[in-house]
Amino acid sequence: MRNENSILEVENLTKKFGGLVAIDNLSFSVQRGEILGIIGPNGAGKTTLINVISGLYFPTTGRILFEGKDITNLKSHQRCRLGISRTFQLVRPIKEFTILENVMVSAIFGKNLKLTKAEERAIEICEFVGLKRLKIPIDSATVLELKKMEMARALASDPKIVFLDEIMAGLSVDETNEMIDVVLKMNEHGKTIVVVEHVMSVIRRLTHRVIVLDRGKMIAEGSYEDVSHQPAVISAYLGEEE
Repeated sequence: MRNENSILEVENLTKKFGGLVAIDNLSFSVQRGEILGIIGPNGAGKTTLINVISGLYFPTTGRILFEGKDITNLKSHQRCRLGISRTFQLVRPIKEFTILENVMVSAIFGKNLKLTKAEERAIEICEFVGLKRLKIPIDSATVLELKKMEMARALASDPKIVFLDEIMAGLSVDETNEMIDVVLKMNEHGKTIVVVEHVMSVIRRLTHRVIVLDRGKMIAEGSYEDVSHQPAVISAYLGEEE
């Protein structure tokens, strides 16, 4: 599995919560510069996997390598400063802060910047993702603005790899297309991206490769066109939406 182009390697990863096996002896790699999609039914272990890789949870067994370094036992802030970032399904901004200030917090703690530099970095990233109303209170922000703010917060630490956990959820078709353009621009600017998403049109348009999980195990891997026609994938997931 290991090769020079791998930025991230997951080896025999298992995560248990009591008797529940959320991730079951999972192994895969992420190649530098690719957009990898992770799909599967509810309860497949997709968000748990992101939580383990980002350091929110520690694995029960197995290990995680980032740029060849074993990060299995590092804390989340240490992984962040190495270059691993993620968004969350539920956006939880600091409600007393503006959009800009929320992004500044990520620049301060994720990249260890002083206040002035953090503001410069936050403005730059907000412009990159297409945010214009930077000083509005959170309560005045639209769903799209909150999603872009979440993406900006993930980018503020200047990560090498970004995990996007259902970042398109709750958006209209036009808004989704706008977010797809931002993700593609991120990739063009050198970010490796892992996308967890239920909207298959997004996975089809964005990804170079797809991993399909079911009950914590990988049941398929390949291009979207390849995996979407596999009987095991149709049975476990794609068939549910027909």
